[in-house]
Amino acid sequence: MKPDEYLNEDGIVYCKNCGTPRQLRISIFDREQLVPISCRCQLDRINEQRRKEKKRDFRQRVLALRKSGLSDERFPNTPLKTTKAITRKWKRQKLTLTAGRK
Repeated sequence: MKPDEYLNEDGIVYCKNCGTPRQLRISIFDREQLVPISCRCQLDRINEQRRKEKKRDFRQRVLALRKSGLSDERFPNTPLKTTKAITRKWKRQKLTLTAGRK
């Protein structure tokens, strides 16, 4: 048994921190077995790690999208308003070029 566990009178190991069981008694083929389960504080830690991983993955994805878009190092401080104006100007020029080809 770990230092943060204790054995209850029902023979199941409990967590000293949150007081929830770390074992579950199940019956398989008419035999009772104790199987390990996660207590509430362990589940909280697992969920926190998953949340951090998800946040890190999101940040990495945003950085990758920024590098592949207009927000890379060539346009470090370009406001969105300027970017929209450049895009509109480019679209107008493209329309003018395609209109002249008729």
